[in-house]
Amino acid sequence: MEITDIRRISKQGYPCLALKIDGKPALLIPEIKPTLYEKKIVFVGGNGEGWEESLPPIEIEVDGSRSKRILKGFSDDPELWKIYDDFLSSLEDGTFQPDEIIDPPNI
Repeated sequence: MEITDIRRISKQGYPCLALKIDGKPALLIPEIKPTLYEKKIVFVGGNGEGWEESLPPIEIEVDGSRSKRILKGFSDDPELWKIYDDFLSSLEDGTFQPDEIIDPPNI
């Protein structure tokens, strides 16, 4: 997975992370369920770019049960997770700046 053109942006007043994954635009939002945060899984789908079909499905076990869920439009890529987690941290510590260009982390 090649991640490029990483930018923190504000879209309709909401902080987002705009980037390209393998040359295809993606828009990440700062809303994440605790289970996904713990498993370091990022939602990429939902922006009309067909990520549900482009990314391989991820199977997770639901906490406290034996049932499993198949997630489409999500990624557990370590580099993408690091970028996303840094984005969430910038929101928590107040350092988020729209239109800030971010260098990919060295993983």
